[in-house]
Amino acid sequence: MAEIKKASEARPKEEKKKKAVARQKKTLVPDLHNINIRDTNENWLKWGRLVLAWIEGNARRPRTVGELKQQMRTAGLLDTDFSVRGADTRRVEVTDYPGTGPIVIPVPTERMVDLDKAELIRLAALPSGQKKYPSPAFYGLLYGNVQKVDMDQVDMFQMALRRLGEYVINECM
Repeated sequence: MAEIKKASEARPKEEKKKKAVARQKKTLVPDLHNINIRDTNENWLKWGRLVLAWIEGNARRPRTVGELKQQMRTAGLLDTDFSVRGADTRRVEVTDYPGTGPIVIPVPTERMVDLDKAELIRLAALPSGQKKYPSPAFYGLLYGNVQKVDMDQVDMFQMALRRLGEYVINECM
């Protein structure tokens, strides 16, 4: 009798593990956060553009996982390039700082974005050899301290969008 009870208690754990593996197989991204995006420059740019649209009021902020997924698809992300945890009816709350609760996607204010844009414009106008994107120096440790490249204003803005998109879902990683 005890063996039957132990076996039936193990089934929900096994089912949960199978569902996680199945979800992992449907996408090309690891299931690390509530929102996961396959790590390509183009995917981060698409995600960043969507986040910026929420900040600037050009897109309605999603209220459910289903709405979020649809907006991600509309932004050009393929189903295999992202995953969002939870049923389509799970609440999503996109808030300006601070926020807690359901999936929270904190976004900077439009003023913060405008200040960053102004700094990127300033950096892009510097002489050749000084047009470096302002990423933290410790990022260099990940890439063997490779020399940063000069970037024009368009490249800097696109990099900022990728970082913005990554930033709002990293959950302090």
